[in-house]
Amino acid sequence: MRAPAGANLKAGTEVGTAPGEVTLPTPGEYVLRVAAEGYAPAEVTVTAPSAVPVTIDLAP
Repeated sequence: MRAPAGANLKAGTEVGTAPGEVTLPTPGEYVLRVAAEGYAPAEVTVTAPSAVPVTIDLAP
């Protein structure tokens, strides 16, 4: 949905699938739209780089 300047990502660009690892191109704050079948889509804010993995919890 939103990426820091210099990331060269447009809104709506798919950056990965789960389960799996998502690599973000540049440090900064990202707002990601997460969607999975059977769950309501959600937006999460992720700051990269992060020293720990980020877990995204979805609820129906």
